Amino acid sequence: ITFDNLPINGLTWTPDSREIIFTSRRGGSTRHLWRVAATGGVPERVDTIGNDVLSPALSLHGNRLAYTQALDDINIWRIELDAAGKVKTQRELIASTFGDHAPDYSPDGKQIVFASGRSGNNAIWICESDGSKPRLVHSCGPYVTGSPRWSPDGRWIAFDSRSCIAGATGNPDIYLLSVDGGQPRRLTED
Repeated sequence: ITFDNLPINGLTWTPDSREIIFTSRRGGSTRHLWRVAATGGVPERVDTIGNDVLSPALSLHGNRLAYTQALDDINIWRIELDAAGKVKTQRELIASTFGDHAPDYSPDGKQIVFASGRSGNNAIWICESDGSKPRLVHSCGPYVTGSPRWSPDGRWIAFDSRSCIAGATGNPDIYLLSVDGGQPRRLTED
């Protein structure tokens, strides 16, 4: 009854068995509750307090809705090591209220590419090596995206995504993106 090719993180029937309330990342990288007729149709968003909700449960009379809110705050840290490999200092380097992960230094060490949901969608970002001046390079919408890595010449970024371009199947593939942005090119089709 849904055709988004996105993970469903919990569902529940309405008491009259005419609708299903479910969790999905449709429309963004954070999970929201949606309701859809059991016969199919266009899902409608259910208002909740907070973002990234999952595991809905509806009371027998339909007057109470319970759900879980995920509060994942994943940040990127930097550790300075001494000559012996022991930690000298550590500090938070790249942070937002959403998940920031999978950092990779550019070949010249001046920039870092990373994946983040900070824009409301799964996206590839680049910042200075000190974590400053983050800029969005490409957004992949609600699709799981990550593992960005610089090419040895520093001109390209390879990353994985479940569906980052029109016509993609929703299966995990590897994409190639210019560091200047633009449309990514799909490299695999498995």
